[in-house]
Amino acid sequence: MAESRVFKLMNGVTLEMLGEAVEGFLRDSKGMQTQAGQTTGGYLIQGRQEADGWKRISGTDQAISVQMFKAEDVVNVTTGFGKWSDKIGAGVVGYFVFAPLAITAAIGAFLQKKLPGEIFDFIEKFILSGGQSAAIGMSVGRMLNQDEVICKHCKTANQKGKKFCSNCGAKLMKECPKCGHDVEDGVKFCPDCGALVEVEHNCPNCGTTYEEGQKFCLECGTKLINEE
Repeated sequence: MAESRVFKLMNGVTLEMLGEAVEGFLRDSKGMQTQAGQTTGGYLIQGRQEADGWKRISGTDQAISVQMFKAEDVVNVTTGFGKWSDKIGAGVVGYFVFAPLAITAAIGAFLQKKLPGEIFDFIEKFILSGGQSAAIGMSVGRMLNQDEVICKHCKTANQKGKKFCSNCGAKLMKECPKCGHDVEDGVKFCPDCGALVEVEHNCPNCGTTYEEGQKFCLECGTKLINEE
């Protein structure tokens, strides 16, 4: 059964920040495979567990879905269980329907009752704190995967390509000094205009900035590999 709540966007939190934060919550705190994207007038996030999860139990490809629709400074958030979609984006709105109880019963009543409430609580805390409410430093102590970058503010691991940290909402990319285009850390030239961008090296374990040629992180002692 779908559940809905309305939240007021404030403290600098945007719909995009909120969507990426919820995706990060499902991925990092719940260990789910996630997908998300902007839709017509809103944002859609899905999360699923394949190993020891719902797909094996129910025989169908089930996922929890979080739909967000924004109207001025208010966002309506609806959570429910439905089929994993291969068409996240503008086209998904209009045909996406949460699964009936007969299907979601296979997922388990416990998950159905607990997870939506946890998502709503996370959203409320995230907005009230201006994006600073989630667990700080949840990624410190483990090496990053190749497709991850670490937030310099809260040390949370995020997927490459994300504009904002899923934990604290801080901006993950630099701006090109010439054209203002978003540039990932470690990239020397702007992909949009080709201008030289100052490169900053960060420890893959704790996110601390280090100088080129430095062999070990002065903060955590991790051995550093300097890329040419």
